[in-house]
Amino acid sequence: MEGELEVGLCPVCNEYRHDLHHNGTVNHRFHFAKWQYNEFSKPLSNNRHGIVLDAQAEQVNNFRFIFKYIRGKYTVKVSSEQLRLHNKTISFKCTIANTRKDPIFLINSTLLHRCSYFTIKHTTDFEDDNTLIKLLPGATYHFQVLFKSDVLSNASYKIPLTCDFQTIDEKSFSIVRTFLAVVDDELDTEEEKIKSPFTSKPWKDVKSTISSTKDSYFVDEYPIPGKYIKILSYGLDSFEGMNVNDEENLRDLRELLAELSLDNYKRFWHVLLWLEERAQGVMLMRYNMETVTVKVSDKGVIVLEVPGLAEKRPSVIVGDFIKIRVSGDHTAYKGYVYRVNDKTVEITHVDEDFLEYLQEYPETELDVAFMLSRLAFERMHRGVDRVVDTGMVATLFPSGRRELPTSNTFTLRDVHLFNKTIAHNSEQKKAVEKILNVTHDLPYIVFGPPGTGKTVTIVEAILQIKNRTKKKILVCAPSNSACDMLAIKLLEKCKKEDLIRIHSSTRERTTITAELKAYSNMDEDDDSFTKINEQILYSHRIVVSTLTLIGRFTDKYKPDCVFIDEAAQASEPETDIAIALVQPGKQVILAGDPEQLGPMTTKCAEKFGLGRSLLARLMENEVYSLDPQTRTYDANFITMLKLNFRSHPDILHIPNLLFYDNLLEPKSTSAMRDPIVGTSIFPVILNINIRREGQAIEFYSVHSKERREGSSPSYFNPFEANVVVKYVTALMRLNLPSAYRVRMDQIGVVTPYKRQVHKIKDRLKHQGFEAVEVGTTESFQGREKRVIIISTVRAQHSLLLHDRKYNLGFVGHNQRFNVAVTRAISKLVVVGCPLVLARDDKWKMFMQLCEERGSYFGKPFDFDTDDFKNDVLNRMNKFKHKDDQYQ
Repeated sequence: MEGELEVGLCPVCNEYRHDLHHNGTVNHRFHFAKWQYNEFSKPLSNNRHGIVLDAQAEQVNNFRFIFKYIRGKYTVKVSSEQLRLHNKTISFKCTIANTRKDPIFLINSTLLHRCSYFTIKHTTDFEDDNTLIKLLPGATYHFQVLFKSDVLSNASYKIPLTCDFQTIDEKSFSIVRTFLAVVDDELDTEEEKIKSPFTSKPWKDVKSTISSTKDSYFVDEYPIPGKYIKILSYGLDSFEGMNVNDEENLRDLRELLAELSLDNYKRFWHVLLWLEERAQGVMLMRYNMETVTVKVSDKGVIVLEVPGLAEKRPSVIVGDFIKIRVSGDHTAYKGYVYRVNDKTVEITHVDEDFLEYLQEYPETELDVAFMLSRLAFERMHRGVDRVVDTGMVATLFPSGRRELPTSNTFTLRDVHLFNKTIAHNSEQKKAVEKILNVTHDLPYIVFGPPGTGKTVTIVEAILQIKNRTKKKILVCAPSNSACDMLAIKLLEKCKKEDLIRIHSSTRERTTITAELKAYSNMDEDDDSFTKINEQILYSHRIVVSTLTLIGRFTDKYKPDCVFIDEAAQASEPETDIAIALVQPGKQVILAGDPEQLGPMTTKCAEKFGLGRSLLARLMENEVYSLDPQTRTYDANFITMLKLNFRSHPDILHIPNLLFYDNLLEPKSTSAMRDPIVGTSIFPVILNINIRREGQAIEFYSVHSKERREGSSPSYFNPFEANVVVKYVTALMRLNLPSAYRVRMDQIGVVTPYKRQVHKIKDRLKHQGFEAVEVGTTESFQGREKRVIIISTVRAQHSLLLHDRKYNLGFVGHNQRFNVAVTRAISKLVVVGCPLVLARDDKWKMFMQLCEERGSYFGKPFDFDTDDFKNDVLNRMNKFKHKDDQYQ
C-alpha cells in the first residue's frame, strides 16, 4: 500500500526504519548522496564535452617531489621533512580550458566536503548562486587547490573536487577530480611486490598417490558421503549442473541445518562438520604450489619454502601431510610435516625412491598440495555420537527454570580456601561452593568477563573437589597455552602423582616449560614424549589436556567431572569430545565468556551455527539467562564474576556498558594509582607541553592507506606502524618515578592482521624494542599488559567512499573489539582512521569518549554531526552526478 512503512534495516544507511519519514532524515540523505557519488563519479572523472581540466603541483624554489595523474586522481608524495621545508604547503594549480566552438559557463567549483587540510582559492567568489564565469572558445580559467598540514606525521589526505558547467542552451554537466597528498617517510623503501607461487589449481590428473612411510594411524570413520561432496563444496548454494538428486539433497540439508534440536543432534553436527571440512579443504587448495624447488638435507629432510607461513596462510602444523609431485606428473608422494619454521616446512618420511631422485636432481621443479588433517574432525564426530549414545545430550537442552534444594553437603569456610583472595570476592566464592555442592545434572557455567579471575575460580574449584572427594577430574581447554596456564596454577598445590599434563607427540618441545615437563608425559632427559594409556590417566587425580587430544581416550577413560576452560572459544562438537567421556549424573563445568572471541570457523559453516559455542548457546536458554527484573543469574546453574581486577574504570567503561549490562565493578588499585594514567603520550611524541591532565584512554587519528604484499590477503599499514613505534619510544622515555618507569615487557601491541604484526615487530626490533610483545587480537585473549596500543590498520581515507565496498577487518566485530580494548591495565592507546572507525558504533563511542576527556589527537572528529552532513549535502546538491548534456 502506498505510504506504508517498509520495516527492517535500510539498505542505504544501515539504520532501522522507524517511520515513514526515514528517507528524509539527514543520515539517510547523506548516505544516499554518498551512494550516488560512488555510482556516477567514475565516468565523470574524464575530460568531457570539449572541456579540459588539468592540475599541476607547483614545485617552487627547486622543490622536487613525486607527482602523478591516473584516472582522475592527482597524487603528490612527500616526506615529512620535504613538507616542512616547503612551508607545510602544497599548491595544485588547476586550469580549465574550453576547446569547444561555442562559449560555456563555469557555474560552480568546490570541494565536496570541508576538510581542514584542503582549501580552494578562486579569483571569483562563488558564494552567490548567480555567479557565472564565461569561457569563450579557446579561453582558460585558473584557480588553486591548497593542501596544508601543521602535523608532520605520516598519513594520506584525500579530497574530491567538482567543477559544474552549463552550456548556452542550459544543458549542464560536471567534471570530477580527486587530490591526494601522501606524507610518507618510506618513499624509497616501498614494499616490494612478491610473486606468489600459489596457484589454486586442483590436482585432477593425479592417478596414484604413494603413501608416506609414516602414514596416519587412524581409520576414517566419518568420511564425507560422496552424494554430499559437490553440494558442500558450493556451501549449500545452488550450482550449475545440479541433477534431481542434488536438488533433493540440498533441500534436505538446508532443512536440517535450519535449527539444532535434541532430535537431530547427531545428523546436524555431522553435516555441519562435513561442511566445515569441505570449506577448509577448498580454502587449503588455494595454496597449491607449482614449479617450486626444494632443498634436501644429508639426513633426507626435504625443506620447502612457503611464503606466508608465519601468517598461517596456509596453516601447517607438525603431523600434517603434504603431497609432492614432479610438475605435471600423474603420481604424487605423501610426506610428513616434521617441523614448521617461520618460512619453511621440513618434510620427512617420503618414499625412499622419490627422495633419492630429489637428492640426485635438486633443481627438479615440483608441484605441492597441502593436505587437510582429518584427526580433529574424526574426534569431533565421535564425540557428538558418544554424547548422544550415553544420554548426556539431554543435559545440553535444559527446559524451564528449576527449584533446587538449598542445603550444602560441603561448607566452604575462608580457612579452607587455597587462594585466600577468594574470601573477599563473593561471586568467586559462590561459584566454587556451588560447583562443590552441585545437585543437578546440567552443566555449570562460570561466566568470566575480562579480568574477573575466571581461571583463579575454576582452579580453586578443582582443588576443592580433589581435597574433599575421591573424584577423578579432567581439565580441558581448546589450546595448549590455556591448558599450560591451568596446569601451572594447579601444580603449585599438587604432587606429581596427583596431576599429569598430557601433550600430543606432535607438539613443539620448546614451548613446554621446565616446570611443566616434570608434571607431563615428557621425558626430561631427551625431550621425548612417553606414550599415554588409560591406566596412566586413572593413576592421577587430575588430568589436563586439550579437547582434541583427550579424544584419543573415548570409551577408555571415564572421569567423574570435566572442567572446560575457555569454553566460549570451542565449537560445540569440540566441547563434546570431553563431555563424551562422562556418564549422565557426572559433573560438567564450562568456564568462559561468550562476549569474547568464539570458535574459529569458515564463514559458510559459521552462519549455520558452528561459530557458536555450547556455552554461548546455553546462556541463551532461560535456565542460564539474566533475569531482567532482578538483573541477576540463577547461582544454582551459573555465576557471573563481576569484580574486574585488571583495568582502569575508563578502559572498562564502554565494554561494560555494551557487553555486560554495566554489571562489572572496576577494582584495580594498581591501575588507579599508576601515574601513566595522567600522562598524555602523544604530546611527548611531538615534544610539546599541554596543560590538561592525561587519561587512561587515548586516540590518535591517522589518515593513511593500508597495503598488501602480492596476493596476500593480510593487510598492513606502514603509517600506523611508524606511529606505534613513536608511541613506544615516547613511553620508554617518560619521566616517571623509578618504580613506575615503563618496561618493554609491560607494553603490548594488538592489531587484527598478521602482516601488520610482522611490520611492527621489524620496526620495533630495528629501534631496540624487540621485547615489546606484538600480536593479533586472538593471541592476546586471556592476556593483559600495563599499556596496550591498538593499530586498527584499515584506513580508507575518502569520506565519500560507499561503506559497503570494503571489508573493514575487525571493525564491526563485537568480540574482537571487546578483547582488544580490555587487555590494558592502565593505558589504552588506539591508532586508527576515524573515517573507517566511525562506521562502527563501538569505535565511535570510544572516539567520542576520548574527545570528551581531551585525549583525542590528530584530525578532529567532526564528520559525524548533522551539521557536517548537511554541509556535504549542500555542496553535493550543486554536483551534477548525471550528465544531461545530450538529454
